[in-house]
Amino acid sequence: MIVLLLSAQMLYAQNKTDFTFPLSAKIDFKNQIDEPQVQIQNLESPKPDGNSYHSELLKRKALIKQRYPGSARKAVHSKQRSNIDSLPKLEMNFEGNLVSGSTPCDNTLAIANSGILISAVNTNIRAFNTTVGSTFIFNKTLGAFAQPLGLTGSKYDPKLVYDPYANRFIIVFLNGFVPSNSKIIIGFSTDDDPNNPWNLYQLPGNPYNDTSWSDYPAIEVNEHDLFITMNLLWPDSSWQTGFKQTVIWQINKSDGYSGSSLNTSLWNGLQYNGTKIRNLHPVREGMANYTSNQYFVSNRNFALESDTIILVEITDAQQSGNAQLNINLIHSTDNYFLNVDAPMPSGQVLTTNDARVLGASKMGDIIQFVQNSTDTANGNAAIFHGFIDINTLQAWGRIVSSDTLYLGYPNIVSVGFNPSQQNSVIAFDYSSPNDFPGIGAIYYDGNGNYSPVQIIKKGTGSINVLSGNVERWGDYFGIQRKYNEPCKVWTAGMWAKNSGLGTWIAELNTTDSCSGNLPADILSEDIDILQTHVYPNPFQEIFTYELVLQKNAYAQIFLYDYKGAFLQTLYSDKIKSGKNIINFSASNLPAGIYTMQIVIDNQLQDVKKIIKY
Repeated sequence: MIVLLLSAQMLYAQNKTDFTFPLSAKIDFKNQIDEPQVQIQNLESPKPDGNSYHSELLKRKALIKQRYPGSARKAVHSKQRSNIDSLPKLEMNFEGNLVSGSTPCDNTLAIANSGILISAVNTNIRAFNTTVGSTFIFNKTLGAFAQPLGLTGSKYDPKLVYDPYANRFIIVFLNGFVPSNSKIIIGFSTDDDPNNPWNLYQLPGNPYNDTSWSDYPAIEVNEHDLFITMNLLWPDSSWQTGFKQTVIWQINKSDGYSGSSLNTSLWNGLQYNGTKIRNLHPVREGMANYTSNQYFVSNRNFALESDTIILVEITDAQQSGNAQLNINLIHSTDNYFLNVDAPMPSGQVLTTNDARVLGASKMGDIIQFVQNSTDTANGNAAIFHGFIDINTLQAWGRIVSSDTLYLGYPNIVSVGFNPSQQNSVIAFDYSSPNDFPGIGAIYYDGNGNYSPVQIIKKGTGSINVLSGNVERWGDYFGIQRKYNEPCKVWTAGMWAKNSGLGTWIAELNTTDSCSGNLPADILSEDIDILQTHVYPNPFQEIFTYELVLQKNAYAQIFLYDYKGAFLQTLYSDKIKSGKNIINFSASNLPAGIYTMQIVIDNQLQDVKKIIKY
């Protein structure tokens, strides 16, 4: 049972520095040869404090394992299953990026409304056309992408985002591990064809010239801006012991799309009660219904057990000059736990890192987020699925786990059809003493019910890349909703190929709504739509909506653009039982993709995608 009682504390941080960066270069993949690139990786097993396996983090993980060794009780979420066992449905899936001896994959993914998909790992970028199977477009190394910049140093930690508001891709990745060559590389596509030119910029990884360097980016876009969160580290230290602070880059994205000088603001000094905020993750709008403000979520990711949630908000666009940064410290009614590591059939273990927030999505007033955790009922590595009400500043959560699998590195995407629906898909990597590392997903119906694990890709061997008993597993998982097909989710995760690693890309279908039917949990039991149809679709001037009703009713038909923004009411009147045909003239609409929502007697009954050419 969830009881929504907690206290919240608002704190303020307004340490902001403005920078402007010129366009560094352009790159056109159609005319570029992929030259050999150098990538170096140390093959020692990870030592979290840079000194020994007996680090503070490993000590804490051992303590968690001792405290919650598991029992015969079932996992928490298995008691909450409903009649959604068939979801999410696995559809198109194929092998993505090739990984040549490096670890971890660090999977990231973005897909355009046109079906063009880009996937990246720590070594390379691949593009596919998913409208004709998984047609391969190109494969380029991160080094080749950054070649016009002339930067020395390793290229790593890529992050991708698709901006449906502008129909563009953005990629961010890092260069160098020391203050002297630490750079943040940003590429803005000029349209949704990745073969066309990209505008390249380089931002300093040591922006304050204080011998720190940038690591572990997370990115998101809203109506006006690109946001990049970054950890600044001191040199010659690990990411645990050398942490300086987390910063936020707020970047005017229209400058990047046009190739103009890039206007940016850098927020720093983020803390609560004298404690530095660590590993902020930006929140994605579930239906791309963008606003000018942006949220971020963090937690106490090294704590054995905690209820602390940190909510950060930037209130306005970079170009306005009026943006403020607000910090709220919230206490959840449900605790999360430091995560245990995951075993493999080989007897080796996969490190699950810490309990930082790894994904966040917002529908209406509710933010959902996911992080690594431990299921205290069975002792397995699990997922904490958290919720934040941004109006009441209340927070709660659930432990999502499997009876047999260890789950790690989750990400989440909202799949509801309107702001009141909290349906979502959580995708993750998994492993166990009896299961090779693979990829899975779970559907959440918005009402407290979770599906069983849907296996996306089974591993074929244990990972054996590093020396020693500990192997790398993360650091993150790629996932995105396809904005013009609202029931479709695309994922890119890590699976074990014999003794190495690979990327597997998959399309998941959360309902049959893309073919015209709504999920059962949002259909009214009192109204029976026997049939619906839109034709012609695509259309040029006029289209027809045909529906068959079981009884007389009051109907409303609303039109939305591809971002989910309301445009107009197409129909609002009584409608008779039986077959009805409604003709619409839409000559005033520009060419594009639209969504109709059909409401019968105040109940959402149908959603149709329509295309004008």
